[in-house]
Amino acid sequence: MAKRASRLAKKAKKKGLSLAKASNIRKAKMAKRGILTEAQAKKRKEERKARRQEKNAEIWANKKRANRRKELYASEKEIYPLTREVSGEEMMDMMDPEDLDYLVKTEGKKRKHEATEDGQRGDSIESIEDEERSFDKDSYMKNMRKLLPVKTDKGIISRYTDMEEVTEEGEVMEEDKTEHETKLKVKSTVDFLVERQQKLEEKKIKIGCLAANFLVEPEERLSGLSSLVNFMDESDPDVAVTVKKYAALSLLEVFHSIIPSYYIVAHDMERKLKKVTKKMYFYENQMLSAYQLYLKGLEDMLKSEKRREKMKTGGKNPAIKHMVMVALKCFGSLLTQHSHFNFTSNIIRAFVPYLNHVDDEICSLVTSYLAQLFKADKDGRISLEVVQQIDRYVRGLSFRVRPEVLKVLLVLRVKEAQSIDVDIEANLTAKRKLTHTEKLLKKLAEKNRPKKSIKEAKIFRKKRKLEEKMKGIHKEKETKIRKTHHTSVIQLVFGLFIHVLKRRTNNKLMGVILEGLAKFAHLINIEFFADLLNVLGELMAEDTLKFRESLHCIQVVFTILSGQGEVLTLDPHRFYKYLYANMFELSA
Repeated sequence: MAKRASRLAKKAKKKGLSLAKASNIRKAKMAKRGILTEAQAKKRKEERKARRQEKNAEIWANKKRANRRKELYASEKEIYPLTREVSGEEMMDMMDPEDLDYLVKTEGKKRKHEATEDGQRGDSIESIEDEERSFDKDSYMKNMRKLLPVKTDKGIISRYTDMEEVTEEGEVMEEDKTEHETKLKVKSTVDFLVERQQKLEEKKIKIGCLAANFLVEPEERLSGLSSLVNFMDESDPDVAVTVKKYAALSLLEVFHSIIPSYYIVAHDMERKLKKVTKKMYFYENQMLSAYQLYLKGLEDMLKSEKRREKMKTGGKNPAIKHMVMVALKCFGSLLTQHSHFNFTSNIIRAFVPYLNHVDDEICSLVTSYLAQLFKADKDGRISLEVVQQIDRYVRGLSFRVRPEVLKVLLVLRVKEAQSIDVDIEANLTAKRKLTHTEKLLKKLAEKNRPKKSIKEAKIFRKKRKLEEKMKGIHKEKETKIRKTHHTSVIQLVFGLFIHVLKRRTNNKLMGVILEGLAKFAHLINIEFFADLLNVLGELMAEDTLKFRESLHCIQVVFTILSGQGEVLTLDPHRFYKYLYANMFELSA
């Protein structure tokens, strides 16, 4: 320090500067080079040390919180005490000090027994048992014997009975006892209904609190979700059906809020991962397992009706039917809104058989949800899965099904599939049809846009061409996938229709089959035209078809012959003849 000071003093003396000014100049030069002074270096070192300490403290706090949460999940205890009973210590903490003192004083008082002849208390159990029990001084009470009291909702009821002759063995007649006890055990209908309503209110409040509490912080409150799923296995027979319905509808809304827009793959938690990634993986695994349990609970709700049919108990139960409808609504809502998510094929497998249900209300409910699904399906993937399941189900029952099972196939959007050329042409026409104001706005935007250099303009043009090319490739890929799915769907649908036409396994399906052929006739391969026309001609010659079915049959023939069927050398004379003969029966 002394040498440097002497050096600075010499330089300052030469230049005619003061020591302070020379020191400031030196510091400025050091700052330009990025060199810190001793004071600055010391200050920065202290700041780094303080930041490091804060960070370490935060890490340790997070570790403690995570370990505590893991212990709670491992011990299957709930983080939030909504479903567990409150302990005595917690109750004491909740009470006011004055009330607590009063309870302690009253509890501390003991009953005093009468003193014995010697002036001492008869505290021993034997002396108390030996004493004769005294009743009221009324005369009728002398012949009464006290029985054990009974605890009911209204309080403790004391019981008495007449002194009866004791048998040689010293036992009272058992018949009178059993009759008396059965009278006391009987509950009135009003008491039962009040008790049931109280139970339902408690369960309803618990379900609502758990659902609302979980949705505030889903990643931190997974125990609430598991508690909600447990309500799907309600065991109390008085409220089981209603509680299951409440739980199913509440969980439906919860899953609508938390289901992501992508398919979840089960993650391996044993790998080394970042903390954020590990937390996200843990949440997704837990959510997926809860969703699987929820779907199993809905399937059990559907199976309850089948179990009742096997047991052959009485007539139809409206409560069970309503529970089945709630389960189907939950399945249908999940299928229409989250068809991309996990376990979709399981939902379809459980949902499709109810198209053939005996109850018209249940059948129409399932049909409406499948119609929504077909209309919303763009690439045809989910439609193909549903049609495959319907095909397996119908063939498994040897085509002995209701017409509604095949009627739902008429809603398929296969007819609306477009090629990529149509899409490109539509985009071009949209560009051509710009209004006058839109053109002016476009010109103004181009004028006000900052001018680019020659190099930037070249890069921008290349980038735009690449983007257009990528869009075209993506669209072409999507169209190819859609066409593949639609081709598979049409093959399955025509396989079902032609099987019924040729073998005539179920005449009730004939109307739906002909209507479906009339709708999708333009998609039939030309190789099958001749065989199909021969089958339809035989049906018309038999004269077993109804008027509407005959018209659909004629429509199929005319659709085939007006398209690719023009190359066929077939005479549709008999179909024209039938049409003109029945033209007057058609309504205007």
